[in-house]
Amino acid sequence: ISIVRVTNKPKSRGRRSDAQAARTRARILRAAESLFARRGYRGVSMRDLARACGVRMFTIQHHYGTKLRLYREILRNWEAEIRGLLERTLAEAKPSGEIVGELLDRLFKFYLANRERVALSARAGLGEGLPRRVGGGEESWVGFMSSTMIERKLMGADLDPRLLLITVEGILNNHALAVRH
Repeated sequence: ISIVRVTNKPKSRGRRSDAQAARTRARILRAAESLFARRGYRGVSMRDLARACGVRMFTIQHHYGTKLRLYREILRNWEAEIRGLLERTLAEAKPSGEIVGELLDRLFKFYLANRERVALSARAGLGEGLPRRVGGGEESWVGFMSSTMIERKLMGADLDPRLLLITVEGILNNHALAVRH
């Protein structure tokens, strides 16, 4: 006969598994992204983030360090998703004229499906009193596509692809953030 003791003792607060840590990180990112998109960087405190995530402030600091590092991580993830979308589209074998149209079509759909993230990215682009160079720059999808367009000769020599893409990004932001579609 084996004896099993049942206790109502709470689970010890030791180190969590990698899977639990990954889920916590993802939950923090989702909640922070939503808060930053609605209120901006300055409008969100660490306490607000902790409350929205259902964790202690220390947990956010453990995973991301500071609010600014968390904000930068969200922006990096956004840029990485866009870049992945562009790379997948460019990998498809299509003539130059068709690929440009396909890229724009997919970008419009992606931006419309991610309006909250577009708002956050637009806020970051405007600065919001953040330290310089928090978002964008050469690691942005605009920088990536500009060099890709030059490399693949997707544009005539008389056009500056960077200026064109910055304009496209502005149009995408405006379209995605406009009233309901």
